[in-house]
Amino acid sequence: MVMSHTGAGDPCFVLRPDVCVHWRQSLRLGFAMAAVCLGIGFAFALMGFWPILAFAGAESLALMAALYVSGRRGRDTEVVRLAAGQLTIEKGRGRPQRCWRFQPAWSEVLLQGSGHPWYPSRLLVRSAGQRVELGAFLNDAERRSLARALQRLVGPMARLGGGGEAPLPTDTKQVGDGLG
Repeated sequence: MVMSHTGAGDPCFVLRPDVCVHWRQSLRLGFAMAAVCLGIGFAFALMGFWPILAFAGAESLALMAALYVSGRRGRDTEVVRLAAGQLTIEKGRGRPQRCWRFQPAWSEVLLQGSGHPWYPSRLLVRSAGQRVELGAFLNDAERRSLARALQRLVGPMARLGGGGEAPLPTDTKQVGDGLG
C-alpha cells in the first residue's frame, strides 16, 4: 500500500504491506484456534490417545509463530521523502531503523523487470554507487505507479547519463601538462 502526501509542499511516500487483519485480531484468531485444537487434543488424551495432545500443541505453536511473523512483517514501513534538496529513504519496523540520503538530481529511479512472469519486478533508487530497493512487498501495479511518481521528482541529471558519477572527458589534459 502506498500513501503519498505533501507536507508544506514536500512530497512524501509511505509504503506499507497490505495486511488484512490487525495484530490484535491475529492474536484473537490464534488463541481461538489454539483453544479449539488443544481442546480436541485433551479430549483424545482422555480417551487414551495421548500422542495427539503433543501434535495439537505443536500445531498451536506453529500457528502462533506464523501469526507472529505475519504481524511483524505487517509493521514494515518505508518512507521516501524529498525535502530540503535531499532524497531521504527510511526503512524499519514501526520506527526508522535504516536511513539513506541522496542528492535527488544525481539519483536514478529504476524499475527492473524480472526474467519470468512469476517473479516480481524490483524498484531501485541508486546514486553514487549505492542502491536501495523500495517496496519489495508491493504488487507490480503499485510498484510501477510509485516508480512513475518518483521518476517525475528525482534524477534529471542521472537521466542525462551521469548515473551519479560524471565521467572525466578523455580529450582534456591533466593539470600541469604542457605548462612551461
